[in-house]
Amino acid sequence: MDDSHIIESDVSLKQCIDTNATITQPLDDGLYRILIPVSNAIMIIGVISLSGKKDILDSLELAQNMVKIYENYQIILNESEYDELTGLSNRRTFDKKLSRLLEMRNMRDEAYVDSGFVEKCKETTKESSTWLVVIDFDRLKKINDTYGHLHGDEVLLILPKK
Repeated sequence: MDDSHIIESDVSLKQCIDTNATITQPLDDGLYRILIPVSNAIMIIGVISLSGKKDILDSLELAQNMVKIYENYQIILNESEYDELTGLSNRRTFDKKLSRLLEMRNMRDEAYVDSGFVEKCKETTKESSTWLVVIDFDRLKKINDTYGHLHGDEVLLILPKK
């Protein structure tokens, strides 16, 4: 679903996203709105919208600090799951995702067996498939050992990441 028309119609929301800055604005009936952008250190991933009476503005700094704590937490999570150099999933993330995938498949198969629809399970398995691609750069260690890690890192950076 494309929600870009919603952002375009809310000028303050668009301004908050475009400028990566907190926006405060008075609304009707003496209420105020605070829009705080949330980023993941690369891009804006959301906006926190708070509305209330004028005294909500007294909580602006607290709200901004809470968003900063959340952003820092997202950065820590990202660093623990992705290689900093290449941006690719690391071994820990790979193991977690593979384990989850196998667990879901086993649960699906058990559900078919428990329901008595074993033939349906066989049909589904034929129709759907899961692919696992692992690329092992056998000579990367030799490049690191011969030319240094800087050259090995350069090899990793120039490889396609799709």
